[in-house]
Amino acid sequence: LHLVHVRPEIEIVPAHATGWDRAYEETAHETLERVANTLRDSNVTVETHVVAGTVAQKITGFAYSRRLGLIAAGRQSRGVVERLFIGSSATQIIRAADCSVLIVPPESGR
Repeated sequence: LHLVHVRPEIEIVPAHATGWDRAYEETAHETLERVANTLRDSNVTVETHVVAGTVAQKITGFAYSRRLGLIAAGRQSRGVVERLFIGSSATQIIRAADCSVLIVPPESGR
């Protein structure tokens, strides 16, 4: 099982934000490791990865490069206007993937 988090890639970083990417990745790795440890307790082999870039490109590229058979991703609840301008990462993953995709909806009430 691979747990993959895609951090945003920011091209223009303000001078006062030096080192943000390192801090972000450390926090992301720590969070993924907490989740991974609960799964490892169930005798599952788990690897964690933090990559930078566009969510759909990185996730589908990761799955393709490792010949994975399933991508499972969560979906965030966004408004219609936001989806029109930004699009949905879940939709982009479904369209770009060359394997099965499972999209988990947000918890009800969110």
